[in-house]
Amino acid sequence: MTMAAALIPLGFGAGRTIPTWLSWLSVVLFVEQATETITVFGQTGFIAPSGGMNLYLGGLIGMA
Repeated sequence: MTMAAALIPLGFGAGRTIPTWLSWLSVVLFVEQATETITVFGQTGFIAPSGGMNLYLGGLIGMA
């Protein structure tokens, strides 16, 4: 989450240093990572630790 949070303010405002689309992608990644913290409560299935949410959802957005 800190990796995404560092990029978000760089693409918004008057003094943009990175493209706006990259900041929006960082916002999506930040929200996804914050949602992914519920995996500590999962036992099996999609929200289990090292389950589908971590491997597929987080991996695809993080690779983008």
